[in-house]
Amino acid sequence: MVEKFIVEPNTHLEVSVNGYYHQHFIGFNRPGNPDFINILKNDNNAYSLPELIEAQNKVVELVVEDLPLIQAQENLTNPLVITVPRAKTLESYNPEQLMFKEAIKIALTKLSGYEDGTDCIVRIKDSQTTHILPGYSMHVVFPGLTLNTCQIDAERIKGREIILIDDIYTKNINMHEDCIQALLSLGAKRVVLYAIGFSKDDKYDLYKSRY
Repeated sequence: MVEKFIVEPNTHLEVSVNGYYHQHFIGFNRPGNPDFINILKNDNNAYSLPELIEAQNKVVELVVEDLPLIQAQENLTNPLVITVPRAKTLESYNPEQLMFKEAIKIALTKLSGYEDGTDCIVRIKDSQTTHILPGYSMHVVFPGLTLNTCQIDAERIKGREIILIDDIYTKNINMHEDCIQALLSLGAKRVVLYAIGFSKDDKYDLYKSRY
C-alpha cells in the first residue's frame, strides 16, 4: 500500500510533483519504524552480510508491491526507474553500502513494464553544501547540486516518464526536489517520486553522512 503526497515547488523545484511513500519514518529503533532502511545504509559498516541481505530483501518486496500501484495511479507507460544517488562518489563506498540501489535493480527484474535506469545518475563529485543551519544536524543542499555533482544520461531521460526512487523523503532537505528539477531540466516528460519512508523531521542524524 502506498500513500500519496505532493512535492511542493520551492527554491530547488519549479513545479509540484506527485510523490508516494510506503510508510512513515519516525526514528531508528522506534516501534513501527522501518529500521531496515537504516541497516541498508550501513554507513558505519556495522551490519553483517546476513542482516544486510534481510534488509535488502525487504526493500525488494516493497518495491515489487508498490511500483505497480504507482504506475496504475499515475497511468505511466514503461517508466524509466531512477535512483537518487548517495552523497559521495561511488569510490567512497564499499558494495555493502550500495545495496539499496542493488535492491531496486533486483526488484525491476521481477517486474515487467519498467526500464532500469538506476545508473542514469552517477555522483562524480562529492556533494558540496552551503552551510549548516544553527541547531540542525545536516547540511543544506544548494540549488543545482545534482547537475553540478552528477553525471546524468540526458539521452535516456529526455521525453521519458520517470519514477525517481529513494529510501526516505524528508521535507525541507531538498535533495529530492533538486534531483527532480535536474531531470525535468534535462527534458524528462514527467517525474514521480517514490520513497520507502516519509519523514517530516529534518533533524534526523540519519542524514548527517548523506546530505
